[in-house]
Amino acid sequence: EGGQIFLHWMEAINKEIEKSRSLGFDDEIVTLEKARDALAAAAMHLGGLGMAGNLDGALVYATSFLTLFGTVVLGQHSLQQARVATEAMTAKSDLSESDRRFYQGKVLNLKFYAANVLPGAIALSKTIRSGDETPMDDALFG
Repeated sequence: EGGQIFLHWMEAINKEIEKSRSLGFDDEIVTLEKARDALAAAAMHLGGLGMAGNLDGALVYATSFLTLFGTVVLGQHSLQQARVATEAMTAKSDLSESDRRFYQGKVLNLKFYAANVLPGAIALSKTIRSGDETPMDDALFG
C-alpha cells in the first residue's frame, strides 16, 4: 500500500523522539535521527529499484535492509526505555538501590547504543544504496 506501514512506523519513532527531546539525550537523539534518515533513504532506494522492475537489485540487499531496520528499531526502543527510566527516577525519590541501578542502566544502554551501534546503521544504509549488484552477475551462476 505504497509504504504505509513504514510511514506509520516513522510516525511512531518521531513521536518517541519528540517525547524524549527535553530529557538531556541530545547527542543520542541526533544519532538516532541520522540512523532513521539513513533507513528511510535505503527504503526509498530499494523501493525505487523494485518499482523499476529490478527485483534482483532490491533483493540482493534484503538481509542488509532487515539488519538496518532492526538496528534502528532497537535504537528507538533504547530511547524509549531511557525516557521511561529518567521519568521514573525524576518522579520517585524513594527508589530502592536496585531500581535506581536498573533505571541508570537503561540510560547508559542508550548512550552506548547511540555511540557504538547506531553509526553502523548509517554505514549499512550507504552500502545498500551503493548500487553494487555484482552478486547477481550471471557469470557467478554459469
